Parts: sequence; C-alpha cells; structure tokens
Amino acid sequence: MHEDIYAVYKGEKLIVIGTEKEICRKLHWTRSTFKWEAYPSIMAKHGAMKNRLCLVKLENDPIGEVEELLIHETEKGVRYYARSDCTFKKISRNGSTHISKPWKRHGVYETKICCKPMNASRILAKAFVKYDLQDDEVVIVDGELKLENMKIVKKKEFAAKVAPRASAHRTKTIGYFKDGQLVKTYPSSRKAAADLYCSYQTILDICNHKYKREPLVDVRYI
Repeated sequence: MHEDIYAVYKGEKLIVIGTEKEICRKLHWTRSTFKWEAYPSIMAKHGAMKNRLCLVKLENDPIGEVEELLIHETEKGVRYYARSDCTFKKISRNGSTHISKPWKRHGVYETKICCKPMNASRILAKAFVKYDLQDDEVVIVDGELKLENMKIVKKKEFAAKVAPRASAHRTKTIGYFKDGQLVKTYPSSRKAAADLYCSYQTILDICNHKYKREPLVDVRYI
C-alpha cells in the first residue's frame, strides 16, 4: 500500500522528508499534532512564518523532476534507489518510503544500504555520471554534493595531487621540548610518535595546535 510523502520546512529550509509515521517519530509528534499541522487552513495561515515548522504534502518530488535508479533489492523485497538530487530512497516491503541524505564522514559522503555504510558519491556517480565507472577511478566532489560538482579522475592522478600534501607533514622536522628546552629532534612525525609512545595523529595535532586540553608532550615543528 502506497503511503503519502510529506516534507517539513522551517522557513525555506527543508527539515525532514518522509511518511506520517517517520515524521512523527523524528520530530516526536503525536498523530493529532501531525493532523493539525497538515490541516490546510493552518498551513495557509502560518506556513510562511520563518521560525515555524510547515508541513507540506508532496504531490511530486520536492525539487523538480527527480530521476531515480534502483541500485539494490533484497531477497525480502526491500528496494533502494539512488536519486538525481543526491538523496537515497528506501521502499520497505509494506510500501513505506524513506528518503535520506548522505552524511560526511572522514571527508567521504556515505549512505546506508542494508545497514552497511557505503560510498554515496561513488554510487551516485555510477548511476548518473558514468555508469561504467572503473575500479581505478576516483570520484571527487568539489563543494556541495551535487552531480554537477562530481569529477572522475584516475587513482594515479588523484594520488599525485594528494601525496605532496600528505608527505609535507612527514618531511617536517619535529622537535621534542622539555621545560622549554629542545631535547631531541626527529626527521618526521611518525618517528616522533614511535619514540614518544603516542599516535602519529597526536603529534600532528599538537604541532598544528589542534587540541583542547594540555598536550601530553611538547612537540613542535622546527
């Protein structure tokens, strides 16, 4: 059975898209609250207020015509779709629909397919940008996650651009200080981490002053 899809806005900002049950669960609304918010006269009277949540029933896609492509279907009939607006849709066995936006983790956009995190930008690029995306190709998102912001380059080309930046930290000389006096120097942050019994990232964070508490060791670029 098909369920109606709604969108909740705060001013012009989209807060959530989903069915009645999904919206009530996410916003902690009761069914009575949902029906009150969906009532036409309430929307007409208060929907334009920028600080008030406005519930709108979606007759079509919220932003123009959105192309969808089936990317996975489970044995139990759960279907996952990639959408050209860079969102993902899940249709459960009972017909309920859930639309989600990818999130960014460690610089990579991810989404969940069958409860497993997947590379969202790569899935979207293969669906709408280059269907024959190869294993030796990397998808780079320049700015906001949109199809027009995706670039596909070879891994070697991508590595050539990234490697100099990554190696810059390792080639800087690290100085270990005690009571303000230089005690020892290291040719790289990895060497310093191994000798001082801490992680490579900790050394980098201290040298780049990216810490909230007093650091355990006094290390600096010299």
